[in-house]
Amino acid sequence: FREGSPTAPPAPPGGAGAALATFITANAASQTIVAAGPLVVGALGAGAAERSVFFETFILFRAPLTVAYSLIARVLPPFTRLAESDGRRTLSRWSVRLGAVGAILGTAAFIVGRWIGPSLVALFLGEEYRPSPGLAAYAAAGVVIATTALFAQQMLIALRATAALAVAWLCGLLAAGATVAIASGNASLRVGLGFLAGEVVALTLIVLAVVSAARPR
Repeated sequence: FREGSPTAPPAPPGGAGAALATFITANAASQTIVAAGPLVVGALGAGAAERSVFFETFILFRAPLTVAYSLIARVLPPFTRLAESDGRRTLSRWSVRLGAVGAILGTAAFIVGRWIGPSLVALFLGEEYRPSPGLAAYAAAGVVIATTALFAQQMLIALRATAALAVAWLCGLLAAGATVAIASGNASLRVGLGFLAGEVVALTLIVLAVVSAARPR
C-alpha cells in the first residue's frame, strides 16, 4: 500500500553500487510488509468479502503514508548536512525522540482505531466494508508506525548506513511473517497484526541503527 519510494541515499565515492543495492533491498522489504497484505489474506483462505474489507480498510488508513511521501524529500537534505558536519549527535537524539513519538502516537492510533475505526470505514466506504475493531486498530497503529519509520530512515540514509537500513527492514519482514504464522484468529486479523509487528520491529531497529551510526568516529 506504500506509494512511491524513499529518496535514494547519498553514496560515498566507490560505494555507490553497494549503497544502491542495500537501499533497494530495504525498500523492497518495507514495500512487502505493507503491500502484500491482501495476497497473504487470500493465501490463508479468506473469502472475497474478507479480502475486500482488508484491502479497503488499509486503503483508507494509509493516508498518512501518502502525505509523508510528499515531505520526505524535504527532510533528507538537512539531515545530510547534519551528518556531514558536527550534528551527528543531534541526529541521534532526534531519532530517539522520533521513536518515542511514534510509540506514543501508535498507541493512541490503536485505541482510536479500535474505538471509531470501523465506523469511519463504514462512513466513507460503505457498511459492507466495515472492519472488525481489531483490524481497524492494527491498521491505524501500523500506518502511524510506518510513517514514523519513513522519516526515521531518512536519518540513516543521511548517515550512509544503508546496510543497517536493509537489516532493519528485513528483520521487520521476518517479524511480520512470524507473527502471521503463530497468531490466532481469522486471516485478516493475523495479517493486520503481522503488519503492525513488522513496522514496530523495523522502527525500533532503525532508531538503534541511527544511534549507533551517529557515534563519533
